Amino acid sequence: MTLEPRSRLSSWDQWDASPAIGHHIPRTTYYRIMGDDSVSSEDTPEVQDVLDALDDPACRAILQETIEPMTANELLDACDIPKSTLYRKLELLSSASLVREQETINPGGGRVTYYERSFEDVTISMDDTGTFSVSVDRPPKSTDERLADIWSMMGDEV
Repeated sequence: MTLEPRSRLSSWDQWDASPAIGHHIPRTTYYRIMGDDSVSSEDTPEVQDVLDALDDPACRAILQETIEPMTANELLDACDIPKSTLYRKLELLSSASLVREQETINPGGGRVTYYERSFEDVTISMDDTGTFSVSVDRPPKSTDERLADIWSMMGDEV
């Protein structure tokens, strides 16, 4: 049996500290790469997809803001772009595997989606034959993320 990373929706429980009442409130967070489910966050994106995303000023503004997870409304304010443009740019960044989406579900109801940059470094190089390639360095996955990937793959095997 070979286990391969997948971009399936994975979930696990996390705890939020609530300063107002001094308790911990459970929440479930779902991580996924936006767009086509056949593309894993570890897959190397197409060179042209990365170039298209990095050439776009709105995409660059989004990438500068998404060091930490941000909601669409926070990105709208920070990047000063129209809502329809924001979602198109997020999809462009997603196809280049440069942004991931997080959904947080609170026990009291409601769902909040966050967007986060999914790389540390992007390198575009050309070999001796003139062929371009792209290398994307990703941050190491947390224990929770690795466990969620394993759990998701186990579910696929059953």
